[in-house]
Amino acid sequence: MSTLCALFHRAGDLVSPIYDALQAHVSTAPHVQADETPLPVLDEHRTRKGWMWVFATSDALLFVHSKSRGKGVPQDVLANTKGTLTVDGYTAYNSVTGELGRARGGCWSHARRGLYDVCDHDAPFIQPLLDDIGELFYVEELAAEQGILGTAEHLALRSARSRPAIDRLFRSLEAYDANVVDGRASITKAVRYILGQREPLQLFLTDAAVPIHNNLSERALRVIALLRKNSLFAGTDDAAQRFAQLLSLLATCQMHGVNPESWLADVLLAISQRGLIAEDLLPWNWKTTRGPTYRPYFDTT
Repeated sequence: MSTLCALFHRAGDLVSPIYDALQAHVSTAPHVQADETPLPVLDEHRTRKGWMWVFATSDALLFVHSKSRGKGVPQDVLANTKGTLTVDGYTAYNSVTGELGRARGGCWSHARRGLYDVCDHDAPFIQPLLDDIGELFYVEELAAEQGILGTAEHLALRSARSRPAIDRLFRSLEAYDANVVDGRASITKAVRYILGQREPLQLFLTDAAVPIHNNLSERALRVIALLRKNSLFAGTDDAAQRFAQLLSLLATCQMHGVNPESWLADVLLAISQRGLIAEDLLPWNWKTTRGPTYRPYFDTT
């Protein structure tokens, strides 16, 4: 076991320059999604809470481990960058959005989930809201079917169909909030969450490339949920970050149709070659340069 652990950390050391290049790529991407989830870390006689963050773009996934859920990680990855950041309502992302940072997009999946969870309490009020949000998702499906995602035609479709649905929804939410009796009720919290996210939730109406949710980053974190069930915890913070490095690169390989095992087997030996730079070994570059001629160094059959 100690040998396997040593090899794991050694592999993390070797791919660190490529991971840094991947982070630089994500940091400069025009459109980013992000999310975070707990990952327990072993401490003396017990575990303590750690956090795994993911920053997702159309062509890369960057995982980062931290001891806390504070604003440090978003700042490390996205500080002083421009573009958009699509996230839920968590305030840690405020540090990299706004006038001096990225335009903040909201997540309609989170908004819908809050309403769906309280639908049984007031279905006549909630169901029309869910129908309006459903219209937003239908518009995105329609754009995908027509092959116009991210185009001017897509933005026009959003203006014609998504904007009226959003206007109806917010009028209903405002009318409800004006007559709230119990501010602690779950339904009130769901309504006020959406009202508080009004501007981010409408960013997608101004740019066809902005998604209406951060589902890409949420899906990416499912592997961490499985890790909590199977491995239970990370042994140390250093081990958790090593895992984040390797997971980032292997998951990005999958996004580009690159065999993660082949990529890793090649770059662990290639990274020390003269003349090669880390950017050359990023999965999408490797796919077009080294990938076509790659052959296993050892026959494992």
